[in-house]
Amino acid sequence: MIQFQEDNLGKGVKNPAFTRLPVRFFYNFLPDGPLCRMLATMYKFKYDQGWRRFDLSSPSRKDTNLQMCMKMEEALIEHELHVVPKLFLIDDMSKEEKDKAKEIAKKRGMTIVGSESEATHILHPSSDADENAYCRPVFKKGEKCLVHFYREPVS
Repeated sequence: MIQFQEDNLGKGVKNPAFTRLPVRFFYNFLPDGPLCRMLATMYKFKYDQGWRRFDLSSPSRKDTNLQMCMKMEEALIEHELHVVPKLFLIDDMSKEEKDKAKEIAKKRGMTIVGSESEATHILHPSSDADENAYCRPVFKKGEKCLVHFYREPVS
């Protein structure tokens, strides 16, 4: 599912249908947590479709699999495990950057809020990359570590 989302909703996709689910949800193994809810939704969807197995690589099932992803997001929102992003645009952003952010937010079902305290995400003007800030750890298990690379989606 992670690879399916990356291939169809990730950074390299020209016009993704919606925003992919955060990778951190796939690593939350708590009972009744995000992974549990997503798997329950997937299996219910599979049953409702009459599928014998999941097929995330078939081009003919791409649209149906994307519907399944939307159902997963709806289940996470319903159980208050995920919130639709609320964006606050910093005043220093140019009009072009603000317009582009508003267009993307509208297309992705996000809302623009008027204060930082209401926001889940704060957008700043684009800037040059800090060469010293390459990546940061997000999740560690044993000797393995999931990292977030600067200026990239969660890796």
